[in-house]
Parts: sequence; C-alpha cells; structure tokens
Amino acid sequence: HITAIENNLFSGCINLTSISIPNGVTSIGCMAFYNCENLRNIKIPDNVTSIANNAFDRCSKLTEIAIPDGVTDIANCTFSNCTSLTSVTIPDSVTNIDFSAFENCSSLTSIILPNNITSIGESAFANCNSFTNIIIPKSITKIDNSVFKECINLANVTIPDSVTDIGEYAFYECNSLTNIKIPDSVTNIDNGAFDGCSSLTELILPSGITDIADNLLSGCSNLTNFTVPDGVTSIGEYAFMACSKLENITIPNSVKSMGPSVFAECVNLKGITFPEGITSIEDYAFYGCDALTTITIPTLVTNIGSSAFERCTNLTNLVISDGVTNIGKSAFNSCYKLPTLTIPGSVTSIGDCAFEDCWALKSVSIQEGVTNIVKRQFSYCSALTDIILPDSITGIDYQAFRDCYSLTSITIPDGLTN
Repeated sequence: HITAIENNLFSGCINLTSISIPNGVTSIGCMAFYNCENLRNIKIPDNVTSIANNAFDRCSKLTEIAIPDGVTDIANCTFSNCTSLTSVTIPDSVTNIDFSAFENCSSLTSIILPNNITSIGESAFANCNSFTNIIIPKSITKIDNSVFKECINLANVTIPDSVTDIGEYAFYECNSLTNIKIPDSVTNIDNGAFDGCSSLTELILPSGITDIADNLLSGCSNLTNFTVPDGVTSIGEYAFMACSKLENITIPNSVKSMGPSVFAECVNLKGITFPEGITSIEDYAFYGCDALTTITIPTLVTNIGSSAFERCTNLTNLVISDGVTNIGKSAFNSCYKLPTLTIPGSVTSIGDCAFEDCWALKSVSIQEGVTNIVKRQFSYCSALTDIILPDSITGIDYQAFRDCYSLTSITIPDGLTN
C-alpha cells in the first residue's frame, strides 16, 4: 500500500546496503536516501514518475542507476556526490536535468542525453572527472553555467547548431579538451567559459560574437594562435591571461576596449598590433609578456595603466604617442632591455616607479609640457647616462634617480620648485 517514499525517510542510514522499493511507489521524496553512504544496490520501480532533489545525494557506494520511463525531471542534486556511480540510464521522457544533478559523480565515464531534453542546469555534470566525451542533443539551446566544470578528462564535445549561448565557466578546467567546434548559431559566450582548458590548442569563435568575455581563455597554456572575429567590440579582463604559448593574435579595428590583465603573463606573445580605436591600455594588460620586443602606442590612446607593460623583459623599442596623458604606476617597470625613451609633452600624470629597474635605459628625453618626475621614476636605471629635463619640470620626487650609477651630470630646470 506504500505509494511514496517520504522526504528524509532513510536519510543518514549509513549502514543501509540495499533496499527493495515496492512497485506501487510513484514518488521518492527530497533527501529520501541522502548520505546512505553504503547503499550499493537499488532498483527504482517503473511506476515512479517523480524523484525529488537530493534523493540519492552522497550515496557514495552506489554504482549504477536506471531512471524509469515516465520521469520527466531529474531534480537538483539528485545524484550529486555519488562518487562510485559508473552507469546511469536516462529515459527519453526526461526533458530537464536540474542544477548539480550529477555533480561530483567522479566515476561516471559517459552519459547519453535523450533527444527530448531541453534544459541542463548549472553544474549538472561539474567535476565528473571520468567523462571522456559528451554529445549535446539538438533540443538544447543553452549550455548553462559550469555544466561541465572540472571534467578534467573530457576530450570530445559535440555542440549542435541549436545552441546560441554558452554560460559562465561551462568548460572551466576541462584539461583534456584539445579543440572544440563552436557552431555559427552561438552569439554569446560568457565569462570564463574555457578558462583553464590547458590542452586547448585552437578555438575558432563564430562571427556572431561581439564581445570576448572576461577570463574566456585564461590559462589555456597550449593555445598558440588566435583570431578575434571582425565585429567584436570589446575584450574582457583576463581574457587571455597566462596563455603561455600564445605567439600571435589578430585583433580587428572593430575592437574599442580591452580589459585589465587581458594578455598578462602571455610569455611567448611576440607582437601586438593595437586596433585604431583603442583609447586606453588598462592595468596589467601586458604584464610579464617576456617575448614582446616592440610596442607602438596608438595615437588615440590617452591612458597607459598601472603595470601595463611591467616585466616585458625583452622590450627594446617603445613609441609613446603624443596623445598619451597618463602613464600609470610601474607601467614599464623592469623592462630590462629598453635602451631609449621619449616621454611626450602631452603627459600630465606619471605614476610612481613608472620606469624603475629599466637596467639598459641609457637615454631619456622628456619633452616640454611634462611637469613632474615622480617617486622612483627612474630608480635603479643603472645604465642611464643622458637625461634631458624640460623647463616645464617643477618637481622631482624622492628617489627619482636612485642608484642611477652611470649618471654623471644633470641640468636642473630653472622652474624647479620642489
């Protein structure tokens, strides 16, 4: 006469190893078998049409499950943390898999998603780190946030042309993913979608993408080349950070803004051609880009952010355009091989330590209009022998030329007051 297994009925029965559910049962309640950590075998009767959230959550010894035909919804966290689960049968009746439904099912090697499914919730298969491949059915239009996050052995993903949206961190740290084809139907890819995919060697974005989101390819350490599609107007912060093998990138003139740390620690990036419409190079944009040798700041740029080119250790040629008004703190700090420098008169603000530790810097020309030499601006520039200070200079701050061992003479402008 039992028709339902109520909420929490066997929750925490840690010594329960098997159970027989009567055929008359039609529903299994919330957390009904939660944390039955020794439950190994259970057959869900064919009459069951409803399984509530967390019903089998933390059943860590459960190895297989067959969901009856008639169930339409796999609720949130239904099988999460079932770390021994290797086999799941999902019937065609299922149309929705809710958030975290199979999260942390670390032994699950594959799953066949039914063709009628229309929704897969956030983190539904996150940390299923034995997954090797997945085919997303054509009924899906969005790959939700963190759906396959940290599926570290996922090597093959098929995305159908019904998908228009890929959510935040959808494939975060899928370390075995070497390439993925994104269909032209996709018009939006959210923050960090491929962040930490360390084996990814190539990614081609569809032409409908207009923004490259924050952290999109951060930490993709095997990505060697990338082309930003025409029509993209912005590149978000950290978008390519620590792409350590990235050598070349093509950025179209449609791009008007690039975020902080956008190419930070791209240690093999050999060159960058800035889009014509860029007006600001943000903080840490090219921090630690060791392979950069030449930088020409475009004419429309007014701001070079803090640490924008700090530790570009092989930079030998730098052209700062006349339109620049601000050079941020440590903007070119530790550019060890930079031999000469011209600061245009348009610059009204320079941050502390802007050119500190530029060991090879021998000659500096500061043009009329610049009013201050700031704290530690040229400190530890041990090769500096020649510097021209314009009459517009009114202040020289402390340690501005500290340990400039090779500087034998300097002419102090008449207008200096501080």
